[in-house]
Amino acid sequence: MKKPAGKETPSKAAPVKEAAKEAPREKPKAAKAVAVEESAPAASAPKVRMGKPELKFFETLLNDKKETLIQELGYLEDNTMRLSSKEGAGDLSSHAYHLADHATETQDREQAFHMASREGKYLFYIEEALDRVRNGTFGVCKKCGKLIPKPRLEAVPTAKMCIDCKTKQERAAAAASEG
Repeated sequence: MKKPAGKETPSKAAPVKEAAKEAPREKPKAAKAVAVEESAPAASAPKVRMGKPELKFFETLLNDKKETLIQELGYLEDNTMRLSSKEGAGDLSSHAYHLADHATETQDREQAFHMASREGKYLFYIEEALDRVRNGTFGVCKKCGKLIPKPRLEAVPTAKMCIDCKTKQERAAAAASEG
């Protein structure tokens, strides 16, 4: 009678072994599915791109803004940064001028310097945007990987994020500065 007992024991053990074999298979499948879901936005991000006509339009727009900005920087340099108030007014005499005139001149230079600094930063952002146009990644949000709407890019051609992601970033920054 040992044989029938031995036959029953392996048959009971077989379902346990099969269940043990299936359990590990399910866990890797679930883990792979999660990994695919997490990497799905990153994998789809490079595939989302603007067409060549749109990229050409924005390249022209950015180059026009760059040219205008360079002209403005040249104007600031020539007319505000280099000339003192005496030279600008054509007064080259050695007579002292009023202290208030000197203060006004200093304030004007500081404002011009601040303006030139801001325009220099904007020129840098334009160059970055032109690099993205050349790489074919222009108009793709850096956070979510979706296309940035054309009206936003026409208004802010140096934009790196869509409105939703930019709003979230600004709210997070505001919350961090409050706390």
